Amino acid sequence: MKERNNSMKRNMKKSSKLLLLLMCLLMAQADSIMAASAEETSSISQKCAENVSKIQNVVEGSFTETPMYTTVHLNFRTEPSKESSVQTVLPKYQEVVQLEEANADGWCKISYKENTGYVMAEYLSDTDPMKNLEYLGNYYITGYCMFDPSENGGRSDGLTASGVVGQAWHTVAMKGIDFGTEIYIDGLGYFVVEDRGVSSECVDVAVNSTSEAYALTGYEDVYIVK
Repeated sequence: MKERNNSMKRNMKKSSKLLLLLMCLLMAQADSIMAASAEETSSISQKCAENVSKIQNVVEGSFTETPMYTTVHLNFRTEPSKESSVQTVLPKYQEVVQLEEANADGWCKISYKENTGYVMAEYLSDTDPMKNLEYLGNYYITGYCMFDPSENGGRSDGLTASGVVGQAWHTVAMKGIDFGTEIYIDGLGYFVVEDRGVSSECVDVAVNSTSEAYALTGYEDVYIVK
């Protein structure tokens, strides 16, 4: 709710500044008309009409598309309702574009990877999380199924070395990094170190299936969230 209110205040400030700017433009163009010929006056009048239209859009509350970032793993829905279907789950700190002001129920329309849908505005922030990252290195990324005994030290309950039950696409295993450290893997998103890896050059990402694990192999830049 706090983030939603802040967003509304920011948009009001933007609208006020734009309104003031356009009014100044109109005043300047009015002075030009006084000193212009008949032919020049026609062209200036047309520009004035265009600016009047812009001012009306501001006054009526038009919304400027704004880059925003998710603050949690967030359901991306087809309609502004919890009963609507989920297109996908957006990763924490994922960049999206807010297309409209939030409605009275707190839903706002966004775009993500050329798809449009709805999320709750309270879980969006205009603060770029990439500003809070510290480069750790280029690591080899692999995946493992934490509920598969053959891949998780004989355990099938998902219990990690840190003592918590891991979550797919949230938990990672790393060697030499403290438990609870949040990391960002380029192209994959944000994770938490909750398990212990076997190599200091790898990051093992907990996944749901063997096919997901195979799809992860490759080198990526890894950052620590400060």
